[in-house]
Amino acid sequence: MKNRLIALLLAAMLAVTACGRAPGSAPAATPAAPATSVSVAIVQQTTIRQVLTYSGNVIPFSEVVVLPKTSGRIEKLAVDVGSRVKAGDLIAQIEHTSQDLALQQAQAQLQTAQARLDTIKAGPRPENVRQAELAVDTAQSRLQTLLNGPRSATVAQAQLQVDQAQQKLDQIKAGPRPETVAQAQANLQAAQAKLQQLKAGPTSAQIKAAELAVEQAKTAAYGADVAKDAACGNQNSPLCHSAQAQAAAAHTAVDVAQGQLQVLVQPPTPEQLAQAQAAVDQAQGALDLAKRPYTAQDQKQAEDALAQAQQALALARQPYTDEDIRQARDALETAQQQLALAKQPYTEQDLETAQAGVAQAQAGVAQAEQAVKDTMVTAPIDGIITAKDLSEGALASPTTPLVTVATAQVKVQIPVEESQVTNLKVGTDATIAGTVLGSQVIPAKITNIAPSGDPKNRTFAVDVTPVPATTPLLPGMFVTVTVNAVEHQGVLAVPTQAIIERAGKFYVYVVDRDIAKLVSVTVGLSDGKLSEISGAVQPGAQVIVQGQDQLADGDHVTVVGQ
Repeated sequence: MKNRLIALLLAAMLAVTACGRAPGSAPAATPAAPATSVSVAIVQQTTIRQVLTYSGNVIPFSEVVVLPKTSGRIEKLAVDVGSRVKAGDLIAQIEHTSQDLALQQAQAQLQTAQARLDTIKAGPRPENVRQAELAVDTAQSRLQTLLNGPRSATVAQAQLQVDQAQQKLDQIKAGPRPETVAQAQANLQAAQAKLQQLKAGPTSAQIKAAELAVEQAKTAAYGADVAKDAACGNQNSPLCHSAQAQAAAAHTAVDVAQGQLQVLVQPPTPEQLAQAQAAVDQAQGALDLAKRPYTAQDQKQAEDALAQAQQALALARQPYTDEDIRQARDALETAQQQLALAKQPYTEQDLETAQAGVAQAQAGVAQAEQAVKDTMVTAPIDGIITAKDLSEGALASPTTPLVTVATAQVKVQIPVEESQVTNLKVGTDATIAGTVLGSQVIPAKITNIAPSGDPKNRTFAVDVTPVPATTPLLPGMFVTVTVNAVEHQGVLAVPTQAIIERAGKFYVYVVDRDIAKLVSVTVGLSDGKLSEISGAVQPGAQVIVQGQDQLADGDHVTVVGQ
């Protein structure tokens, strides 16, 4: 601008001088204006992003205050502040004795209801039907027997029992039988003789007979040895084997005969005498029994047996009365009713009632199981315990917080003014920085935009989440969030300092053959360094970014710094 004023003053001075020259003299030559040194930049086609910067606090991505679903004393508290938990992990166990008992009772009621339903579905039981059919057959047979009157076979059997009872009584009254007494007497005498002989020892004749038997056995053994020697000789033949066997048997017979002789001459042993005496005593008892076989009690029992047999005979001849027949008819009718009930024991209403009972019992079990589960307080989300409000032994209730669980993943919540919130979208890239991070910059994305704003501040809460989720950020940190709000791709852009504003309009100086041309442009999106323009400017053109404040349209320029 200053150079332009100097040029105008020089032009005026030249005009005055020309007016003062003599006519006919030649005009003096005008000296050229010096070129202005400028710096330029190339107009480029690029992508412009509008960047918004906000400050915000780091907060948990999600935070849940855990309250128990039931009241009771805390038996176990499995976490502390700082504990990491996963969804479903046990946080606290509340006493559950009453809930366990209620569950057991509900399960027992379900088993009872299910058994009742299964019984009804199974229908009639074959054994019950067979038993009822047997009862009908028995009642029918009983009634038919009554209607048929006394049976001849029954009467004959009863008469036979009377005759047998009479014979038994007559036998008792007749007393002992002579032949039985005589046989018992003979047995006693034989036992006494054997005992006497055992005490007296063997006779000389018995001893001589035993000695003779020994001699005969020895003679037979000698003969067998001679026969063996003759048969065997110097050869081993079947005849020799047979002779050897006969000789061995003969020697055995000698040993037996000698043993019998030795037994005969030895005195009797106490055991032998005791056995012989016992045989005598037994024979004496048998003789006494033969002489008096029956007692007065035996006769009384025989008389009673005869009376009972006579009564049974009278009953067999006239066994039934009219009352017996009536009772038999009633019993048959009752048995038939029981059979019908056994074949169809349950009605459709019984089935529906049993099904309803099972459903009700199942609901009771489910309710009892849920009551037991409610005593186990579990983590609703993955996260970290950030607060613990109760301790073991304390009384918990659904209105008292137990712990607070916050996700390990964090986010930054920033307030965005209403003029910019429409430029933001979920998924838009962002970065997080701050003094607590030093030079580290954490990539992030917008994960949520509040559908309604704060009516006082006219701002909307926007959640920005780090990517990846594992970061050094901790809840409570103060950070700065930079968001790429708007993006224009493939637009012409120049450095922001190249744009000149005059009277509310925007211009740039374009260098064309060392001449600065002032070109009107429309300014669009700016990221602070580059600004979007449109107008009579082509990609690749040079625009002045430094020194343009001293230029006028058409001034000569010298580009420096290339």
